[in-house]
Amino acid sequence: MSKIWPGFNLAFQSWPIRPMPTVIVLTIFQILVNFAVLAAAARAQGTTVKLIQLLVTGPSVLLGFIFGLVVLSIFKRLTEKFPQQSTALYWLGGAFFGAAMSLARILSISDLTPEYWKDPATAVRVFIGASMLFLTVQVSLGVSNARLAEQVAVAEAAKASLEVQRGKLISAQEDVRRQIADFLHDRLQSDLVLLGIQMQRFIEKLSDKDRSVAQAYIEEIERIRQFDVRSVSKQLAPELTGPFLRPALEDLLSSYLNVIEVQLKLSEHGNLTPQLKLACYRIVEQGLLNAAKHAAADQVSITVIENSNQLEILVKNNGVLLQPNPVAGAGFAIIEDWVGQFDGTWSLSSAENQTVLAVTLRF
Repeated sequence: MSKIWPGFNLAFQSWPIRPMPTVIVLTIFQILVNFAVLAAAARAQGTTVKLIQLLVTGPSVLLGFIFGLVVLSIFKRLTEKFPQQSTALYWLGGAFFGAAMSLARILSISDLTPEYWKDPATAVRVFIGASMLFLTVQVSLGVSNARLAEQVAVAEAAKASLEVQRGKLISAQEDVRRQIADFLHDRLQSDLVLLGIQMQRFIEKLSDKDRSVAQAYIEEIERIRQFDVRSVSKQLAPELTGPFLRPALEDLLSSYLNVIEVQLKLSEHGNLTPQLKLACYRIVEQGLLNAAKHAAADQVSITVIENSNQLEILVKNNGVLLQPNPVAGAGFAIIEDWVGQFDGTWSLSSAENQTVLAVTLRF
């Protein structure tokens, strides 16, 4: 009994009325039934179905299509306008639909109509059959759409969960970068300063020749501290608290200027959030890294345009063109993660002998 009750519940609950699918199914069903009845009658008489007999059923089919579509369209609008009365209107719509089909059959009666269709009981059978067909179609479509809606809801929940996990992954990556940057900026720089001081004291005891060699090492350590360590620290945790993105991007590009000719075109209005600026920075960083490491490019152009509700990023290089079906690497994953955080889109393609990374971030 517990298994039967859900079936009754599905059959007798109200579903959204769908005029066109219902009328199309009924029309096809009516044509098939008409042909089957004519074929059975002809076989009983030892003859075959004639074309004129099929044409005689045409007015009934046409009127049924028109009447059914009008009735169901009216009741569909009524259920939308009066949702609290939707159940009553649903059942009333089924009854009126059956009555419309009976009326279509009665109005289509002519001298050529078979005698058994002129029987008043035929109109009752049409009413019952059309009403049952109405319920069958509504239940079938309703259950299918309900299941589809459940699947869509599950997919949307999975997508939302994926976005949350992606956000956590990005946050974890940036936390690690920031910790390393803090270590380089504070601990490592301090250690290098102390090392330089200790070496400076030590070389005072050396000969002039050895002192000059040691002094060169001290100067190299200081250069590493002042430039290399600071540069790496800035790339790991770029300064993005200001209103504009240009200073951070110029710092990033400066580390590539010795090997790549880089052009930067930037149009910004100072309205970007720190997180959006960081997304842009990381995407440009991956574009530059791909150009230098994989494409062996010597020219790169970067275009960043801030519009009213989106940020457009283009990174073009003249290196080795993109191969068909490229294997997705860590760089692609980083871009995908950042793009997903801002409901954006991205593509990697070849055009005019250049590899083009195109990204759109929405905000």
